[in-house]
Amino acid sequence: MTEDSAGLVGLPKGIKQNFYSENINGAVVGIMAGGSIINLNNGENDGRIDTAALMGELTKLKERLLKTRKEEDGANEDYIDITVGEISKARKLLNEGKKPDALRIIASLGKKALNMAQEISCNIVADIIVKKGLGL
Repeated sequence: MTEDSAGLVGLPKGIKQNFYSENINGAVVGIMAGGSIINLNNGENDGRIDTAALMGELTKLKERLLKTRKEEDGANEDYIDITVGEISKARKLLNEGKKPDALRIIASLGKKALNMAQEISCNIVADIIVKKGLGL
């Protein structure tokens, strides 16, 4: 394994995988492709999740969902409306400094949101859904 100057454990050299996790000081920490770092312990307010980057990804996902809603024939209209509302709620909680609550909402977005987040490279959001929501 490699370790940077801040003491963060990274992927072993030459290993190409989408996710790597390690137990560090009793906390399970995951590192996703693209460098996203997320604490996988449920309910913790992990300061290592870049809140600004997370907010940007939530905005990007919300915009993509709204665009998809306009393009579709209404088959997923209710799902999209609910998901957009949940994303807005998560953003509001992040702005209020309630990161654990926001992470729980993001984790509950489900598989369709996960697929879309992965398609548009919202890696932090995808990581939260996978590890906290779907438990994969």
